[in-house]
Amino acid sequence: MKHIILSALAGMACLAAASCSNSNTNISGRIEMDRDTLLIEVSSALGEYSGYIDTVVLKNGYFETSIPDSASYVYFIPKPRSEDEMITMCPTRILFLPGDKMTVSGSVNTPDISGTELYDALNRQTEMKAAERHWMEKLQQMHGLYTFDNRNAAAIDSLREEVRAAVKSLDEARMKLVRKEPANIASAYAAIFLPAEESIEAYGLLDESISNSAIAPVLDHLISYNRNVILKKQNWKSLQPGAQAPDFRLKDIEGEYKTLASFKGKYVLLDFWGTWCGWCIKGIPDMKKYYDRYKDRIEFVGIDCRDTEEEWKEGVAEHELPWTNLYNGDGQEVILAYGIQGYPSKIIIDPDGKIVGAFAGESPALYEKLDELF
Repeated sequence: MKHIILSALAGMACLAAASCSNSNTNISGRIEMDRDTLLIEVSSALGEYSGYIDTVVLKNGYFETSIPDSASYVYFIPKPRSEDEMITMCPTRILFLPGDKMTVSGSVNTPDISGTELYDALNRQTEMKAAERHWMEKLQQMHGLYTFDNRNAAAIDSLREEVRAAVKSLDEARMKLVRKEPANIASAYAAIFLPAEESIEAYGLLDESISNSAIAPVLDHLISYNRNVILKKQNWKSLQPGAQAPDFRLKDIEGEYKTLASFKGKYVLLDFWGTWCGWCIKGIPDMKKYYDRYKDRIEFVGIDCRDTEEEWKEGVAEHELPWTNLYNGDGQEVILAYGIQGYPSKIIIDPDGKIVGAFAGESPALYEKLDELF
């Protein structure tokens, strides 16, 4: 959730207040908060890019606005007064489905949502709703202690345990609902927000009628995503020393395709990175130092992910990356094959194409391994 607040704050300078009432209004209500401006961000629930951000000025607590009529997650918080305040805020998340017209009321931190098929069904699930409210209250308490100097670390750690306990209770309530009412759209919602393995289990228990509901595309997308999450974990775990490294076929800067076989007979360091990844960029100086030290014994190969081709080429030029650079973009094949779950991720492969070691994050262990090898 943090990245949502950050992107919203960064875009505040160009936000415009919502216009007066019109027939396209699809979210409205009366919100209780200590200021008159609500910050809203909308992101696609189907994994597509959507960067809709708006501010809405309340009049005596009342607001109304129109968001794109598509399957979306809607996040809103009181407009932060400062960056310091921003990090203490925990956005409220709403699932908006095509055709919905919803009413939001009560506290901005734990609002009541009504007026749609989904939320009217959720409001009847008192056990799950109470568990969700308890979890959100604990989460907001924890966020309220965040500071840039981390002075509340001990209290945050204590609350984190309470948040975990609240999540466990909530997940139990979600699964209980799925088992009890498999044809209820509220059960499909519960399945979406369960952990990956439980989500897939719940999906298998749902009634076939759910496939004809408005929530079906969101549910199907999340189940596909969760299956990939599980596959990535399995494949990353399989990158044990001596295992055969998965092959790939990706373009380099000149547009020529490279495969793992292109580097046969050499040690290879695969670096999964992106220009958007702060830790990836932070690690470039160490990568350059070790490249200069061992470039006659190992081939460094950057595999760019989640960038456009233009962003990738600009990033390679800007950071003056001297090694082989390949473009993956939004491709999933190599990501799934290597089980990449975060960035940077780095894998050392020996001259016979066998795994030497896999390193998640910017890990000193990677460089220790290189020193050990060479």
